[in-house]
Amino acid sequence: RHLDASNGAVIEITNPATGKLLDTVPNSTKEDVDLCVKEARKAQKAWAATPLHERGRILCKFVDLVEARKEELAQLLSEETGKPIKEARIEIGNTRTFVCGYVEKAKHDYGNVIPAGSEAGQEKTIQITQQEPLGVVGCIIPFNFPCDLFGQKVPSALIMGNSVIVKPSTYNPLTLHTYCDLLMEAGVPAGVIN
Repeated sequence: RHLDASNGAVIEITNPATGKLLDTVPNSTKEDVDLCVKEARKAQKAWAATPLHERGRILCKFVDLVEARKEELAQLLSEETGKPIKEARIEIGNTRTFVCGYVEKAKHDYGNVIPAGSEAGQEKTIQITQQEPLGVVGCIIPFNFPCDLFGQKVPSALIMGNSVIVKPSTYNPLTLHTYCDLLMEAGVPAGVIN
């Protein structure tokens, strides 16, 4: 969900090539960030309890939503970054590769077994590892390849049951705001993606 900054401050997003005002986004305060972390912590436990296959289905639905709007997203990415449209289209197109790769990897991450006797004094001990969510993950996304870096950070955290706070660049956050909207439309709870 979207909230205004508690002090009402905004950041103007302009096209770097033309100087045209594209939109504004909230300029969050420390208190706003604290609220996001609090909400993300509350939502993370339910998200982690969602079966991995269901989290994967939701993330794959996100990919379908991105694909359905790929030209619109590429145009927005191009406008807010000054990136050539051809490069923006490629970057939006990479989303499927990143998300589907993390989903498939997670579905086949079965853990590890350390056999008995691997360490001195552990001749009769078998150790088994299991992946667990970390909790709340902060994903700071720089300006240069925002969708690619979102694709590398956010889906990998979400598929493993973490909640995510996305901090896009103040220069070009609009495409990533749309990505977060699409995640919520796909079924990621609002408190999980802030």
